[in-house]
Amino acid sequence: MRANLGRGSSIGADLSHRSSALSRGPLRNWKKLSRVPGNDDTWNLTIRITATEQTFSVNIVSGSNPEIFIDWGDGIVEYHTSIGLKTHVFLRARDYTVRIYGKFSSSGNIRLGNDANDRPRLVRTSIIPFISGLSSFNSTFYNCTGLTAIPANLFDHNTSSSTDVFSETFYGCTGLTSIPTDLFRYNTAAGTFYNTFKGCSSLTSLPIDLFRYNTAVSGFANTFSGCTRLTAIPTDLFRYNTSVSAYGFQGTFGNCSSLTSIPTDLFKYNTSVSTNGFYSIFNGCTGLTSIPTDLFRYNTAVGSNGFIDTFNGCTGITSLPADFFRYNTSCTSFNSTFYNCTGLTSLPTDLFRYNTACLSFANTFYGCNKLTLRSDMFCAAGDEVTRFNNQSVDFTNCMRISSFTGTKGTAPALWNFTFGSGTPTKTTCFNGHSTNSVDNYSDIPAAWR
Repeated sequence: MRANLGRGSSIGADLSHRSSALSRGPLRNWKKLSRVPGNDDTWNLTIRITATEQTFSVNIVSGSNPEIFIDWGDGIVEYHTSIGLKTHVFLRARDYTVRIYGKFSSSGNIRLGNDANDRPRLVRTSIIPFISGLSSFNSTFYNCTGLTAIPANLFDHNTSSSTDVFSETFYGCTGLTSIPTDLFRYNTAAGTFYNTFKGCSSLTSLPIDLFRYNTAVSGFANTFSGCTRLTAIPTDLFRYNTSVSAYGFQGTFGNCSSLTSIPTDLFKYNTSVSTNGFYSIFNGCTGLTSIPTDLFRYNTAVGSNGFIDTFNGCTGITSLPADFFRYNTSCTSFNSTFYNCTGLTSLPTDLFRYNTACLSFANTFYGCNKLTLRSDMFCAAGDEVTRFNNQSVDFTNCMRISSFTGTKGTAPALWNFTFGSGTPTKTTCFNGHSTNSVDNYSDIPAAWR
């Protein structure tokens, strides 16, 4: 097929470029499709080329028996029957419409762009048409920083049965300012949203029904991590995601530094969350000033590492609600839960009284330099004999501080508790404290300091 020459182009340069393009693969082969696709049957991308001989890539990551056409928008159409990176050089600086169409037998996945220079050139995407066998959008728009908007019905024609469909789909899309309400309306089989919007630092809000129809989802690990301009979370964001379990909300809102509040019933319906369920979920949320009383009231299945690093680095929080962990009796670790919460000044009565399965409080309040300690943090008065009996509990750096600037309190007398056959790890549990921070400092054995 004769290549088309662009108006105003250098004939020698164009011919050289077209020859190069031909060497990469055959041109359009219409016998592979029943008809020439119309505009609505193609995936249309706007690529912004700002200088001569810039590139853009389409990565056919996976898929059985691919038959994929790429119309680069400058007269070159390539037909590909193998997976791999397909890179094109554009001769002129302007916007191009790149069209993708074709089919896979199964397990198709296409990613746009290749590197930090390539990916930002994508500035717009159309609705993705039905491409037979295209079943995954993992990393499709990864680090496409020039993408500023998402079509409301982007995935309407792609109702794949695959469970891992949207991992890292919009990871690092720093230009995105909003998400359409019904973006995942028809993707009812989606199983996880791992890193889907991680690092989308221009997002300020989330639609309330974003995940309403994704009832099969088991996890939202790091979904919005690093969305540094996000200010609020809709109350019913996870209302219909009742299948969320093991690693369900690990890091979901980590480092969302502009987040100022958490809805009271955010996790009310996620009663199957277990294991590492809330690991690092609000880690680094420095804008938070308070925590709702019943935030984890209904998450009674949270086990092992469920609250590790949950509020690590939340420097704006000043106090904790009463009965905060009362119903989380299966949790075995509160490691670093409030690590470096430098604004925390007070604790409720009996904060960990009911968490009798917990075997580690390592670093729980490490660096909380303003915190007024309470003698009843771990149990009610008189329960010192039974609270940790026959348990080997780790208290390493539990209440360690650098310098105290708060109101004097009373250290919980862990050294007087009965551990029976258990052996507590007490290394530097109260390190940094003095007579200025606790009124019973002289009672603390050297081994606990």
